[in-house]
Amino acid sequence: MSARKVNVTVVRSVEHTAEVAIDEAEYLEWLDGDDDTPEAVREFLEAGSDVDDIIHDVVEIGAVAVVDSGIVRVSAVGGAS
Repeated sequence: MSARKVNVTVVRSVEHTAEVAIDEAEYLEWLDGDDDTPEAVREFLEAGSDVDDIIHDVVEIGAVAVVDSGIVRVSAVGGAS
């Protein structure tokens, strides 16, 4: 039996979930009377200067779930398509 070798590129999307503590007083001041919703909390976190640290911490300590994966490219071994 002969076999052909090919390079396969796969992309996998994952979700990381972890608890994050936010400053309640700072959040309520930022909220300025608007509705307290999950979307508002997300906007508050994204607006903060430490958003990169929050993302890093969640990725490091969070639970992981694969949400999507698939083959995106195949090429011949050696780089030729």
